[in-house]
Amino acid sequence: HSIDGVLIMGGLHHVKPALHSVLCEVRRVLKPGGMMVASEPANDNPVIRFIRRLQYRQSKFQGADEGEDGFIRSELNKTLEDAGFELRSYHRFGFLAYFFFANMHVVPLFRSSKNERFAKQLIALDEVLEKTPIVRNFAWANIFVAAPKECAKRGAG
Repeated sequence: HSIDGVLIMGGLHHVKPALHSVLCEVRRVLKPGGMMVASEPANDNPVIRFIRRLQYRQSKFQGADEGEDGFIRSELNKTLEDAGFELRSYHRFGFLAYFFFANMHVVPLFRSSKNERFAKQLIALDEVLEKTPIVRNFAWANIFVAAPKECAKRGAG
């Protein structure tokens, strides 16, 4: 128990076969009251799952790991609980800007630095889209905070 927090950016879906062990190790190194913050591909929407699988077929960088296609929220929540975590918060994000600019190797259209203004416009549009309830289900990613269950109970008293 030596670390206040663990930050994982898009790594958990690459270790799905060993995910329980990875999460148990994260829990082991967290100090009491420590938190894990992670961002992973969101896979709740069947349209997004379909597009992601097409994208992986086109990419030489993605789709090589077993189960790499992200997490459905209920699956993520159960996996965290099984490893002794409590999901504290969950937020979906990433729409047009995320798709085009986080996947430039698949969609090379936006590789030029000349597209900075366009990127800022797409990011602004994404911020509006994430506040729209029905559109929120079409997010490409999520960010969540989880705490070890025993730490969550200690902090609640």
